[in-house]
Amino acid sequence: MIRASALFCFLSLVAAHACGETSWTDALRNAESGSEFERIAQNLPEELREDRFLSSVLQNSEGGSNWKAKRDRLVRALDAKERTRDARPPLDAQAAARTILRDVRYRDPGESKGSSWLGQAMARFRELINEWLERIFGHQSLNAPAPGLALGALEPIVWGLLALTLAVATFLVVRNTHWAALRRRKSVGGLLDDDEPDRTADEWLSEADRLDSIGRHREAVRCLYIACLVRLDDARVSAFVRTETNWEHVRRIEGSPSLPEGIEFRQVTRLFDRVWYGFLDQNPQSTAELRSFYVHLMSVLKAAGRLL
Repeated sequence: MIRASALFCFLSLVAAHACGETSWTDALRNAESGSEFERIAQNLPEELREDRFLSSVLQNSEGGSNWKAKRDRLVRALDAKERTRDARPPLDAQAAARTILRDVRYRDPGESKGSSWLGQAMARFRELINEWLERIFGHQSLNAPAPGLALGALEPIVWGLLALTLAVATFLVVRNTHWAALRRRKSVGGLLDDDEPDRTADEWLSEADRLDSIGRHREAVRCLYIACLVRLDDARVSAFVRTETNWEHVRRIEGSPSLPEGIEFRQVTRLFDRVWYGFLDQNPQSTAELRSFYVHLMSVLKAAGRLL
């Protein structure tokens, strides 16, 4: 009887070793004594004995009255390990799943949209290079490298060029806008229009006489006022700037250290404002008043040695 039991145990061990974890579980479940349980437990494969939970069961699996409880515990542990292994897909299945997921159809569309425009641009660029090479060398031309090989290195360069282009465009727009605004301000606020010629003081006086003779007193007042400013420029008291307003000239005249005493330019400037900008006092009297101021200005400048 003992020999039969030993032979059965030996055959169970051989079968378990050949068939895997399921046979070991069956061999343990069919053990009829503590010594038989010990022999089966000691011959478990190394991969099972290294399992943390199974090793704790094996270390306490000694013969005695409680060997059946330990056997049942070890059998349950092996059953749980077997179920876990069956639930996990094999390595080949995992590799196949990774291969399938690498297909472009299973990618997240949001990931590819961000770089699709750059990839398409690089692909088009590669096609243009190939066409150019074919025109030069015929069908024996070398293909340009695939865009994907250099895409990662070219992306920061492309972004840098775009940023530089945007910065240059912004600078040009700001500069041109500033210059245009400056030109408009000078053209609108200046005493002379852009297409109006420069004249000497005597030429402005002649134009004033002509306009006054035909009843255009408003334009005559303007010519007389500008003649006064040109005379001050001739006397090196204050420069005449055609793009500046009348009051800008007044401030520079009053601040000039070369201004002789006896010249009050504010009162005549107010008269010019009323006639030219306010369309008031458009009569021969205003023209006469401006002409009288011009005569006074000439006498003061000559007396101060500013004019010959």
